[in-house]
Amino acid sequence: MSVVGITIAGVTIKPPSTFNPEYYPLTKGGRTTDGTMQLDFLANKIKLTFKYAAIAGGDLHPIMAALLANLFMTVTIPDQGGSTSITCYRAKLALGNLVSQAGTWMYKDVEIDLIQQ
Repeated sequence: MSVVGITIAGVTIKPPSTFNPEYYPLTKGGRTTDGTMQLDFLANKIKLTFKYAAIAGGDLHPIMAALLANLFMTVTIPDQGGSTSITCYRAKLALGNLVSQAGTWMYKDVEIDLIQQ
């Protein structure tokens, strides 16, 4: 099932084939002289991964424009019956293979990673 209602910098994007939010703690750490790991918790952060098995160039270009226009952008995602907006930066924009299908340019295996600021 596709996830609808995702916006990046105010642009509603085509629903991705897969959408994986990943929650993780942000820490600052190091090792003591005896090798013991010391960590200080800073915050909880979200990494968003969007994957498209195939997406037409016309659907991908507005996404790319939103991602490349600014270093930081507001991303709104569906969240437990409502929506959540977070400020993110682009970590990865892998375009995959570009092929022509029935006269339409399609990108295959596109992956986008965004990380909360």
